[in-house]
Order: sequence, then structure tokens, then C-alpha cells
Amino acid sequence: MFFGRVPSYPFPGMLKIELIKKWAEYQDCGGTRNMPSKIFSSTELVLVDGEIKEIEREPGQHNIGMITWRCHLCSPEYPEGRDIVLIANDVTHKAGSFGVDEAVLFQKASAYAREKGLPRIHIACNSG
Repeated sequence: MFFGRVPSYPFPGMLKIELIKKWAEYQDCGGTRNMPSKIFSSTELVLVDGEIKEIEREPGQHNIGMITWRCHLCSPEYPEGRDIVLIANDVTHKAGSFGVDEAVLFQKASAYAREKGLPRIHIACNSG
């Protein structure tokens, strides 16, 4: 029996699945490029001493209701890959509420995306 909370980590995996589908559609329509062997990777962006740091850690190690990643996606349109910043509320932590800690992480991750010139995607996964 599981008594802990399930981390809200399906989002990066869902992106990878959609990339695989996109490559299959591209090739089914006559596309000639081969799908790269590594079409998706992600690194969690974590607040450390008030600054965003790229951290490799096991899923579920966050302690607030928001998770952020820097993701690298290789699509038929960008076979060499393109980075994005993905921000998601964690509905399993206080129903995905957007409190002070979440607001700080959201603001810092958004600033990180702007500084790096990366698109930022926010998935509002909460009970409201």
C-alpha cells in the first residue's frame, strides 16, 4: 500500500511521448530525417539560496507545489534540438496551490527563461 504522495512528474514523460508521435507522423508523411536516438532530456530547475540551479535529483524530492525543468526537445522541425523551460503546479501538494514559495519559483524560473532566451511553458495543474 502506498501512503506517500505521487509526484507530479508525468509532464516531461508526456512531452517525450508526443515527440515520438510527432516523429512517427513526420516519417509516415514521407519525411526523410531519422529520429535522433535521444529526442528528449530534462534537468530540474531548483531554487538554491534564492537562485535557479540545474539539479539532477530523483522525482518527488521537491517540497513545494511547483516543479520546473529545463527540457531539450528534438522534433522534426528542430532535429538538432531546442530547449524550453517547463513549469508545472503539483496538484498532489496542497492541491497545486500557488503560494509564496511557488510564486518565487515561478518568477525565478520565468526570469531564467528570459535570460537564456528560452520559451517558457506553464502547466496549471491544480484543483482550482
